[in-house]
Amino acid sequence: MSSTTSLDVVLPIGRTSVAVSRPVADRAACRDDSRTLVAIGLIVASTLAFALSDIAAKLLQTAAGADRITWWRYCVYFLSVVPFAVGREGRALLRPRAPGLQTLRALGAIGATLFFVYSLAFLQIPEATAITFVSPIFIMALSIVFLGEVVGIRRWAAAAVSFVGVLIIVQPGTAGFSLAALLPIASAISGAIATVATRRLLADSAETTMAWTATIGIVICTLVALPHASLPSLYEVTYGVATGVGFAVGQLLIVTAYRMAPVSILAPFSYVQMLSAGFLSLAVFGVLPTVPTLIGSAMIAACGVYSAHRERRRVAAKTNG
Repeated sequence: MSSTTSLDVVLPIGRTSVAVSRPVADRAACRDDSRTLVAIGLIVASTLAFALSDIAAKLLQTAAGADRITWWRYCVYFLSVVPFAVGREGRALLRPRAPGLQTLRALGAIGATLFFVYSLAFLQIPEATAITFVSPIFIMALSIVFLGEVVGIRRWAAAAVSFVGVLIIVQPGTAGFSLAALLPIASAISGAIATVATRRLLADSAETTMAWTATIGIVICTLVALPHASLPSLYEVTYGVATGVGFAVGQLLIVTAYRMAPVSILAPFSYVQMLSAGFLSLAVFGVLPTVPTLIGSAMIAACGVYSAHRERRRVAAKTNG
């Protein structure tokens, strides 16, 4: 019988992937080349799913506000996650070890989605997507304060360069600056709060965490959207379901991928979403990313890949030592 160890399973929050430790197959299986290649393919596929979800959300802006679009996403997510979680965990779902942290995570996840969707009314998808990938900076800062993590000078340097990339995209102090650019930054901060909360939820299973996020999310989204409730048009239903399906499928693909290969190997491939968002926006809206967006996105992605490389080396050194 093969031994088991602990591997990080990712629970996506918007575009932020956070790790939850749980038992999986032995380390040898995780290093299998074929499984790793499949996992990489799933990550790339997830970026397409999220980008398609964002395309549908932007198309839906003409028929519904950000509150209703977010409701559609959480409605589909709830219907996808909760029945599966109940089948796996049963009544244990009703007894989380830390309901306060579960609530905080859910609120952060809702904020991350709502701020991002709202930003799509003013920004192009590639621009908004690139800005949200600054989330690791806020995760790092919050982890120092609330988790007591130690951050080295190289990670700080990568974070600084990544932030410069965001400034190039946002262009503060110029005619190209828009206050709407603060919305994806708010999305990144909300996602970071949810991530830090998740790192304190290791006592709960991934299924419990996802179910609580989905349940709290749909309840709050319903309450927020209720004052503007009206009979949806066929157009809204079509694109509402589409944005929800893309969102749910993207999350499923990521969770599956991170059960097959280590986070340090797969994390850099999440930045493919910047390319997915750019190509799909060009195909659907005929919009080319601006030069500042391309330069800033490249800087953010490079820093993310470098940070993942440093983390992989750190984990390898700790394992070998």
